[in-house]
Amino acid sequence: DTWSIETQDVPCDTTPAAFRFSDQMGVARESQITSDTIVIAGLTCDATISITDGEYEITDPGDECLIPEGWWVSGLGTVSNGQQVRLRQASSPECFTVTTCTLTIGGVSSTWTVTTDRCADVVFVAGDTGDDANDGFSWENAKQTVQAGIDAAAAGGVPEIWITSGTYFPTVNVAG
Repeated sequence: DTWSIETQDVPCDTTPAAFRFSDQMGVARESQITSDTIVIAGLTCDATISITDGEYEITDPGDECLIPEGWWVSGLGTVSNGQQVRLRQASSPECFTVTTCTLTIGGVSSTWTVTTDRCADVVFVAGDTGDDANDGFSWENAKQTVQAGIDAAAAGGVPEIWITSGTYFPTVNVAG
């Protein structure tokens, strides 16, 4: 009897399943913020990994000695199926400001956003001295109009608006 064995090259898939990191709101300003952890799936071969405006950490739950936790990378690397990845980025020094970083694995990208805290529980309105270009988070940086104060409070999730005494007039014709 004669036996023969045929081998076939199995195509290498370096495109992972879609992945996403949970955006974070209300984080401390000027801090290193760490994302949740994702598990890489869908790869049959190692894939390239890169990041813009942040760092990534790869851990391998099957081999803790291979990649130690706490080794953060900002350059190009490789990742394998089943490995875990999390991100880290610096939050803004400004109140209620978004920063982003984008992780790309094998041509698939996900952007992770971090938004700093609103820095205040009150929006201030001072008709005589305010300016609607201000953030409204102190008397020194008060808004000028009540509507701008309402808009700033709504956008920042601020529960209170404080208004100096005075006469305020609507800036919008509500009569139609």
